[in-house]
This record gives sequence, C-alpha cells and structure tokens, in this order.
Amino acid sequence: MTFQKSINLFTYGHENMQNVINIRLGSSHAYLVKGNAGYLLIDAGNSNMKNRFVSRIKLRNIEPEDIKLIVVTHAHHDHVGSLSEIKELTKAQVIIHSSEVKYLKQGRSIPVNIIHPLGKIFAFIFKRIGTLISFDPVEPDIEIKDEFDLRPFGFKAKIVPTPGHTAGSVSVIFADGTAFVGDTCFNIFPFTKSVFPTFANDVHLLLESWDKLLTYKLKRIYPGHGRPFKINKLKYTLKKYK
Repeated sequence: MTFQKSINLFTYGHENMQNVINIRLGSSHAYLVKGNAGYLLIDAGNSNMKNRFVSRIKLRNIEPEDIKLIVVTHAHHDHVGSLSEIKELTKAQVIIHSSEVKYLKQGRSIPVNIIHPLGKIFAFIFKRIGTLISFDPVEPDIEIKDEFDLRPFGFKAKIVPTPGHTAGSVSVIFADGTAFVGDTCFNIFPFTKSVFPTFANDVHLLLESWDKLLTYKLKRIYPGHGRPFKINKLKYTLKKYK
C-alpha cells in the first residue's frame, strides 16, 4: 500500500490532533511531533534559542533525550541557528537534503532571490546585522535526495523534496494530512489570501512543489513563518500565480 493511499486510513483530523507542539524560536517556528518512540523536531530556529527551547519542552514534561530525530527543512540561519546546540543537547539524528549539506557544514545561509517587496526590507536588515546570517556548523547524520520514509523511526510521515525557496527545501507530510513545509509557504500577511514566500530561488520549481503538495490530500499546513492554514489557501495562491 502506498503512503498516499494510506492517508485515508487515519481518522484523526489535525484540528483534534494533540501531538503537535509549536515552539517559536526567534523569527521562525520549530515544531515537535510525537511518534511511537519519542519526538520529531522540525527545524531549530534562530541562534541563541537553546534556553528558550529547553524551557518550552520542560513545560510539556519533555526531556531533551525524548527527541529522537531532527528534520531540517532548509539551511537558512533562522531555521538552523540553534541546531548545533539542540543536536548536542538531544543527541538526535539530523536529516537534511543533500543540496543543503555544504551550507550546514560551513555554517552559512544559502543565498536567496527577493520576490516580494518586503524582502528588500528584510535583506537590508540582514546586511546590517550580517553576523545573524551565519550559524554554528552542523554535521548531519542523514542526507537525502528523494522522498524519505520516517515510519522506521516511529513516525507516520515522509519527507518530500519541495524545492523552490531553496534547491534542497523539503516538507514533512504526515499520514493524517498535516504538512510542515518550512519556507515553501509563508503565512505572515493576514491582510492577503496568499501564502507566497518572501524569498525564492526558483519560482517555477516552487509552483511545481505546491502542485506536488496538493497530491497528498492535505488538510492543514504548518509554515516556518506565520500561522497554520488550511489547504484551500494554498490552492487559492497556486491558482493566482499559474
């Protein structure tokens, strides 16, 4: 039975799902998802967020060693800034797409193209505080190129390449129809219906990745920036840009 077909076998909806913990680590979100044998962490926020991370998991009675796996959606400083410290703390394995590995090992963010007017403002700020664009280097444990099944690790999910924002951007898709997409989508503009990101290196690939996400019959999407949103918002944006 394929993963996609198995989605319909899981009856719990995201709105009632108690296994997702959203942790704001600086300017981006990290997410903890409970599995059979521990927790999966998706992204690791900005630099110097270790203490906040520890305090947040303690509130949930989660110990660092309960976190077994860390998936990096892409190697930008606001998603991997505290990865080195969190990896050392938890001893969890780190998974990343092979296209992002050299940046993670070097501790520098992947260059991006600005595709939104607000991106110019962000880019100006980053230039002014350039040290924030770098981060402590991390040696990943698992490098992937294609779809990667997380069921052997105790999670009813798979990692799916969703390039566009960066060449090696990935999303984590769970069998209940929940997806964690990093910066493949933004939801920081409440006055619009769009989830188009501020930065993207290849808009054509980004739209193709959105098409791919829609094949999984998703219900709810968690972006790296902004609030979770229902799949209809992605459908609306895709239709607008095609």
